[in-house]
Amino acid sequence: LMARLGSERWCALYHQTEVAHLAAHGPVCFLIGEGEVRLLKSLLEAPHDNWGWLASLAPGELAAWIEHWRARLLLGQRPQRALYRFHDNRELARVMTVPEHRAVWL
Repeated sequence: LMARLGSERWCALYHQTEVAHLAAHGPVCFLIGEGEVRLLKSLLEAPHDNWGWLASLAPGELAAWIEHWRARLLLGQRPQRALYRFHDNRELARVMTVPEHRAVWL
């Protein structure tokens, strides 16, 4: 998708943050239009593989959405900082089974 889409339609979430060195390994956000749906067919048919999340955005909202998540990437204060793993569906599924952890996670 990175090669097919213009740079205005995707963003490595960790770029321009304190964890920019992880950008090649971290989540990437894409704006997907009708033309790209066929490229995602195999992923859409295998949600159990925990490949990522889908979200809907209004036109022109990608930059605001990226900023929203970048502002929440690092939790806590130094030296006890932690990287928020919102992109890990397996972890989210595990945490959601424990009611007292839901509020802290979300």
